[in-house]
Amino acid sequence: TDTTQCVNLTNVGIEENNGLALSLYPNPVQDILNITFDNQPANGELKIYSSQGKLVTHQFLSQQINVSSLSSGMYFLEVTIDGVSTRKTFIKD
Repeated sequence: TDTTQCVNLTNVGIEENNGLALSLYPNPVQDILNITFDNQPANGELKIYSSQGKLVTHQFLSQQINVSSLSSGMYFLEVTIDGVSTRKTFIKD
């Protein structure tokens, strides 16, 4: 069998935690999502995406995010600090 056209895929889908050590709680969340860092960064940004990939929130980095206006469902939080990004999943009740 000719495999010259084959490509190896080693990373597909949403990558979880690829550089920044952080935790989200509570998860699932109703109103306020808390973020804790192993080393508290001075600044950065965060984005929240719906499960369909739509950007729903973009703001400066904060340890608490009010998610009360989001519909129930699964979301992806992306935190970027000094060009390094980490993605975490959370559930909004």
